[in-house]
Amino acid sequence: MLRIILFSVTACVLSSVLKRNCIELYLPFQIGVAVLALIYLFNLASDKLSTFFSFVESISVYDDIINSVIKAALITVGTKLACDVCKENGNILIGDIIELGGKLMILIVLIPYIITIINISSAFLE
Repeated sequence: MLRIILFSVTACVLSSVLKRNCIELYLPFQIGVAVLALIYLFNLASDKLSTFFSFVESISVYDDIINSVIKAALITVGTKLACDVCKENGNILIGDIIELGGKLMILIVLIPYIITIINISSAFLE
């Protein structure tokens, strides 16, 4: 993990130098650094992910819940990435709208479970 932190700090320093001196290379450099960091992180986490997915396959009773949690996590990551890109480029309103849309998408994914919890709670109170 220390490698990725050092890589990110070095990339930030180089990015600020590029922004001042060579603005046309600034965005491609940032995209390249982000892609390299993601590749490194996915390689680092591949063993843990394979263990997690084998665990998910062994639990067949809770497939829907686990799939919904995975969907919600992916929506969260994608929304955060898109929101940060928009806000960094000065489109704060669009970033806020994307963030709101992501929250609504997560709510839609989780509505069946919220209804189930409400039904169980009402049955318990009767």
